[in-house]
Amino acid sequence: TPASGAAMFYSVEKNFAYLHNAGTLEAYRGKGYQSALINHRVNLALSLGISRIYSIVSRGSTSWANMIRCGLDEAQRPIICSKKLAVA
Repeated sequence: TPASGAAMFYSVEKNFAYLHNAGTLEAYRGKGYQSALINHRVNLALSLGISRIYSIVSRGSTSWANMIRCGLDEAQRPIICSKKLAVA
């Protein structure tokens, strides 16, 4: 039975890897699966010669804490702009 999963988009040519879409079933959380998947994807990217590895997570979230714990640095905070449209 799958307990956790994650994805990585990458380009060896562009020296770029993007870690995304990680998730763990509730019954399996807190057992290190997300950290193991982060480390696996980072090591895979490094083995391919990729040195620029990115992910977008919410600051202060469990995912953010796991990324920091696994050695990724907080590089920048995204700025999200929005406009509330009037309802007709």
